[in-house]
Amino acid sequence: MIMAVWLGTLHTSMTLKGCVAAIDTAEKSTGSGGKKTGPAQLRVFNLGNTSPVPVTKLVSILESLLKKKAKKNVLPMPRNGDVLFTHANISYAKKELHYKPETDLQTGLKKFVDWYLDYYGSDKKSS
Repeated sequence: MIMAVWLGTLHTSMTLKGCVAAIDTAEKSTGSGGKKTGPAQLRVFNLGNTSPVPVTKLVSILESLLKKKAKKNVLPMPRNGDVLFTHANISYAKKELHYKPETDLQTGLKKFVDWYLDYYGSDKKSS
């Protein structure tokens, strides 16, 4: 039996927008002497894309963009540990920050590959 792991992905531009929105909507600390009278100033938000994709699709897109075939070592899922399916629940970020993922997987990976090749060079021998 073959099982595919599904992941939620996130492009750095979406992370930055979410962080800036969190800062912009943060309330000032209230109270004095360690006693707070208002809502918590520090909040935790899940930022991500709510459309999980199989790892195999992510690898396939990277292979296409890099024009190279990946060396794959597919192993069975352990009985305990990794989950088969995961994605970010962004409902709180949507409500509080009006957060909405805007970068799809193909576009985000293309931007990453372009940056990587520009930064590290495309003539590097893969290991």
